[in-house]
Amino acid sequence: VNVSDHSPITITGPGDACPGDSVLLVASGSVLYYWDNGTQNDSAWIIPISSDDYYVTAVKNAVESGQSNSVSVLVDRTIPVITFEVDPLADTNSWNNTDVTVTFTCTDESSGVASCSEPVTLTDESAGQTATGTAADNAGNESSVTTEPINIDKTAPNFGTPLWSDDSIRTDESATLTIPVG
Repeated sequence: VNVSDHSPITITGPGDACPGDSVLLVASGSVLYYWDNGTQNDSAWIIPISSDDYYVTAVKNAVESGQSNSVSVLVDRTIPVITFEVDPLADTNSWNNTDVTVTFTCTDESSGVASCSEPVTLTDESAGQTATGTAADNAGNESSVTTEPINIDKTAPNFGTPLWSDDSIRTDESATLTIPVG
């Protein structure tokens, strides 16, 4: 009686890598393995410099080869894209009179977005505030963006009491009214 083992070979490892990263590929489903890079065990370390397919063949004995399988490793050299939106927009003099929320949007065409900064709300009254957001992709590439300066003044102008002169004014004369601001 001859029993053939046709169990599938499974390969695990990251699907994405940065150029020059060491990547471990692990095969399972047999006893002996031959990788296309010459490694002859259940795992192979590779250092990809470009996207490629890596193959492994299961060997049952010296004369009978089992199934083979491959895994693709994408080398992602592209940083993720991060943009921001400010709400509300400043007035024509570049000032806001309320809190300002900065929302970040991240995209990555190669390996996908792993993380993107949460929205930031600026509440302090001051000029030149900024918010910075960071994006990371699944291959470990990162990028960041910082807003232009944001100015916030939520305090309404305070006009003081007019200072009147003690001198009387005749109807044919003019007078100056001084109002302190602040």
